Amino acid sequence: MKTDSAEFKKRLDEAKQRSKKIDELRVEVIKGQLQIEEALDGFLAKALFNPDHVNIEGMNFHPKAKLALALSLNEDRDPLWAVLWAVNQLRNEIAHEIDSKEIDQKMKFLRKKYIDALGSNQNVMRKN
Repeated sequence: MKTDSAEFKKRLDEAKQRSKKIDELRVEVIKGQLQIEEALDGFLAKALFNPDHVNIEGMNFHPKAKLALALSLNEDRDPLWAVLWAVNQLRNEIAHEIDSKEIDQKMKFLRKKYIDALGSNQNVMRKN
């Protein structure tokens, strides 16, 4: 295929569009995970009696989330925890693997967990 052919230009444009979508996805997932981590930081700072004894800033996402889960009285079975873990898995895949084939799988898994959590929340609201 010649580089000046219409087919080449079409394929190049398609590749650029795919790349742009992937870059946008990466940015949005990483931003979302950072917002969740910020919320975890705030929760831990308020939930711990003496937060100065724990280096929250030095922790990565997983230990922070596990600590928050351990402190969440009667909320440890909330389906939003599954969403949180799925977001973190997707973020790790996107951040560490440039051309991972697992990104789509992890995105589908996150979507499923989110829909499950929404359905669960609807059931809780109907009971109240």
